[in-house]
Amino acid sequence: MMRSNPSPALVYAAQRAAQRSFFLASALRQYQDLHQLDEQGLAHDLGCAPEDLPRLALCRRPVGTSATFLDDVEQLTRHFQLKDGRLLALLRQVEAMTALQTHMARASQRDSLLQAARDREEEQGP
Repeated sequence: MMRSNPSPALVYAAQRAAQRSFFLASALRQYQDLHQLDEQGLAHDLGCAPEDLPRLALCRRPVGTSATFLDDVEQLTRHFQLKDGRLLALLRQVEAMTALQTHMARASQRDSLLQAARDREEEQGP
């Protein structure tokens, strides 16, 4: 991979892309937050140069349920010369954390509804 410093516009685009799940940037940001990593730490975990992160971040995020998921991950791994298995592990971790957060949010919402129903029954009496 060519290791030139990314332009400020490319860096800005990658930062904005982190807000959209379509882009790999969103998964990279979630992983960084989960492991409290800066760009150097993320690049080290993936086995790439920090200068490559904005370009990687702007790639389409492979979808875990897609039939082409493993092929997509392998293509990105080869193109950006990442450590074998690291991008796959990162994506699986982020997917698992997202699923857990969604489950916990739903459980919390369900518990709130049940508590509201109990409170209403107590107010109405027998």
